[in-house]
Amino acid sequence: MTSKSKSSFLVLLLFLLGGALVYGEYSFGKTIMELRRSIESLTVQRTVLERTAMEQTQQISVFKKALAELETYQLGIPANEVDFYSLVQKEMEKNGLKSNIIRPVKAANGRSAVEISYEGPYLSFVPTLSDWRSLKVAVRVSSVTMQGGEDLAIKGNVILESVLGK
Repeated sequence: MTSKSKSSFLVLLLFLLGGALVYGEYSFGKTIMELRRSIESLTVQRTVLERTAMEQTQQISVFKKALAELETYQLGIPANEVDFYSLVQKEMEKNGLKSNIIRPVKAANGRSAVEISYEGPYLSFVPTLSDWRSLKVAVRVSSVTMQGGEDLAIKGNVILESVLGK
């Protein structure tokens, strides 16, 4: 090989080496840009997941607090029908209502129901409803009927339900 061909070969080799370096730099830069985009995307994802985890932690905290409050509010269950009737009757007498007839009626499975025919002042019946609701046992007012009379006197029927102890 002559010196001219050697120098041409070296120039070609340097040209190819320069092209390879330029291509490598371009490829490396492209990879760096893709990795930066991935990092940005993952950062956004991490932020979203952290916020979601924080919100869920707060929701769990609220749920646990509500559950703890519900657990402290326990309703009792009347031991038997006589106990149930006695509790209902006591509230009526306390408020000045007269019960004419108390008789059991059909209720859903596992429940006991009583129909009470009552009479007395209307202004005594409303607090009685409130007192039944405030009892420390589970009581549900299933049905109420009333007819007006003279001087705010009323008479009617009410059906109350409760779950009885076994």
